Amino acid sequence: MASATKIQPFDFIIVGGGIAGNAVAGRLAENPKVLAYKTTMIKREDYERVEKPNTRGKVLGESSCANYFTWIPGSKATFDDWEEFGGKDWAWDNIVECLRKCATYHDDQKLYPRGLSKVGTGGPLQISHADLIPEIEPFRDALTSAWTSKGHELNEDIYSGTMHGLTRCLDTIYKGTRQGSFLYLNGKPNVTVLSSVCTGVEVINPATGEELSLTAKYEVIVSQGVFESPKLLMLSGIGPASEFKQHGIPVIVDSRHVGQNLLDHPIVPFPHFELDFVPMFSSAFQWHYPTPPSGSVFTIILDLLRSLSKGEVKLNSANPLQQANINLNFFGEDLDILAMREGEMPIHSDEAMNKVVLERSQTGFHPCGTTRLSKNIEQGVVDPQLRVHGVKNLRVIDASVIPVIPDCRPQNSVYMIAENAADMIKVQYSSLYS
Repeated sequence: MASATKIQPFDFIIVGGGIAGNAVAGRLAENPKVLAYKTTMIKREDYERVEKPNTRGKVLGESSCANYFTWIPGSKATFDDWEEFGGKDWAWDNIVECLRKCATYHDDQKLYPRGLSKVGTGGPLQISHADLIPEIEPFRDALTSAWTSKGHELNEDIYSGTMHGLTRCLDTIYKGTRQGSFLYLNGKPNVTVLSSVCTGVEVINPATGEELSLTAKYEVIVSQGVFESPKLLMLSGIGPASEFKQHGIPVIVDSRHVGQNLLDHPIVPFPHFELDFVPMFSSAFQWHYPTPPSGSVFTIILDLLRSLSKGEVKLNSANPLQQANINLNFFGEDLDILAMREGEMPIHSDEAMNKVVLERSQTGFHPCGTTRLSKNIEQGVVDPQLRVHGVKNLRVIDASVIPVIPDCRPQNSVYMIAENAADMIKVQYSSLYS
């Protein structure tokens, strides 16, 4: 990859090397360890909890290299809800191709229906179903028998817009090798990667403090993720004007939705829901509890897929190297506690059930929404082309633009956003891709 000092100006500068950033960079270039965030999980009048559960991968590919690797597109109805915010270009019928073009599907042993080949149509990510481990076969058979005995169906195709039934997992893993968005950059000598912290187009090396000014001929694209993208906009004077005075930041655009509408999937690792069956003690979701020293352990994780509560991201200071103030605000709405209880095993009292939900709940690590897709600045932060309202030549392309949280793990959705946005950019700058 080329040296930054030798290529100035760049055609496009993409701030962020995660799922969306790498995918967009790879597509636009078609013309020849882990950090923990201190996070407020719950902040109610009767209960508050602050922890360090939220993570991002500190490698090229970021969270795509360190997540659950599950590959699920989500429901047609959910994406059709996006139309209210971004128009028809973001409804299911117009984005389903982008959900699929980022991957290549493999079924080497021919165990699954042929029609599933539509799930991955030739993209850089190699995806396949999870290995059917022989030691777990008795459990798989028992679960299948129990499920079907209640009249529920088995369904291998949850990829056509409707998700229901018991299914076997499809992952961004193939032949034992994890996949990540860094694959979009393979064979792209016209992509330059810098390992630094970027504020606008001023790149700061956090180790030395050295600054490097970069210029873009066409656009700057922010793809730093749900916590860092709104932080970067606010540091640049784009966000709620009321927040800037205390930090001495001049107002460039008063955009009240920046950092707001933070959505996530609260979960409870405890025996409209998703049940995850994990044949082990799932310490990633139960760090409060010691791993059992012996015996066979099973974890059932309950996911609340459409929470009513919304959190926010705010600045702690004007220092770009200081973490933002993150409040997930789980169970800010009492109805979310009631909804989560519906999926729990009954306990002897309402008070006891509420206590279990508040004390055991964790993040599903699916944050989104803090620079929401919108038709105008009164509704959100970016327009249907993902351009920041009120600023020319600036886009946000990552999970922060999601207006309605997917009813599944959002990895596939973020790749889709990047693919769709790259197509839009190519149309706008068609002379570069003719």
